Amino acid sequence: MKKYYYIDDEDEKTIQAVADGINVSKKVEVEALKLKGFRVFDVLTEKLKADWDKIDGYLLDLKLNGTGPNSTKFSATSLAQWLRSYAVEEEKPHKPIVLLSNDLQCAHYAADITSHDLFDMVLERNGEIPWESFAEQLEILAEEYARLTEDKDKNLQNILQNERIDGNTSFLAPFVKPESFNVSRFAALVLHDLFEHPGQLIDEPMLAARMGVDIVKSGKEWETFINARFEKAQYKGVFAGLKKLYWSREVINIFKELTKGKSPMSMTAMQRVATLQENDEAARGLVAYHPQGHCKSTYFWTIDAVTKKPLDANEGYVLQEEAGIKAWQEQRYVSFDTIDNGLPEGFELMPSESERYEADLEAID
Repeated sequence: MKKYYYIDDEDEKTIQAVADGINVSKKVEVEALKLKGFRVFDVLTEKLKADWDKIDGYLLDLKLNGTGPNSTKFSATSLAQWLRSYAVEEEKPHKPIVLLSNDLQCAHYAADITSHDLFDMVLERNGEIPWESFAEQLEILAEEYARLTEDKDKNLQNILQNERIDGNTSFLAPFVKPESFNVSRFAALVLHDLFEHPGQLIDEPMLAARMGVDIVKSGKEWETFINARFEKAQYKGVFAGLKKLYWSREVINIFKELTKGKSPMSMTAMQRVATLQENDEAARGLVAYHPQGHCKSTYFWTIDAVTKKPLDANEGYVLQEEAGIKAWQEQRYVSFDTIDNGLPEGFELMPSESERYEADLEAID
């Protein structure tokens, strides 16, 4: 069983309750490291050095320098930076680092893009806490980190379970040579750049949009169809247990295989669904998605990042990406109606898109 240290400045009773909640599932073991005797940075790091080979990962509260009774003079970001540097400098096995904080603190973290690659995941501790889910995610993280560390060959095709991946794939260039393969940086690439942003990989709502399908109205027919036809497009590489995703290029290849070479890009949603139904018995129960509100086009290729509904990018408004996007990633969009209803916290339009929205709003009025 993989073991994590949980480090928080709250009182011992509070942090022990969190550790106990995660430990109930018996998927991982979380030990609450009492900060009372380790509030000095160098004292804490000496403890972590001594226990390095006994621990498989770290759970950190974002504001270790907050208002808790065991408050320190350093933050989780500083500690995470030390953990990452120590692993590299001393050639120690890399370990997953996870933030476990309340929603307000997570919002603070979201605004600090410089620290994102230090942490593999953020688990929000607010409301009814899904202990079982937390434990499962922590288990997968620790096991996959260990697998990456123990893999001597560092063969990218095997790691990502994609035979079409090779050293010429630009975003994988820093990881081609086994001797310079950095486990935590590769984990950040997968967990943040691949998993959290459309591009090489897409999620089920976007897959449905590119097929022109209304997931809700298609119901179980959609579930049957996607399981029967897109299993080979599903991402099965490292950390796959954390999120169900699909290789975007393979999705289009499968559509072409099913429809005798036709491309969905030039079709409306109705045409895509009709073409699938003409050529594949498994698609007979699918229902095409019809746009709502001010959206009219059915040439869907993306989704509204808030509602997860199909969207033609030409009718969408581009969201601001604080750190920018990579050349192999796609923009994220929201619809006119989503903006009109008020964007949730954490979503912001690019300045030029805000101006376009205001102009469109004025034209409608």
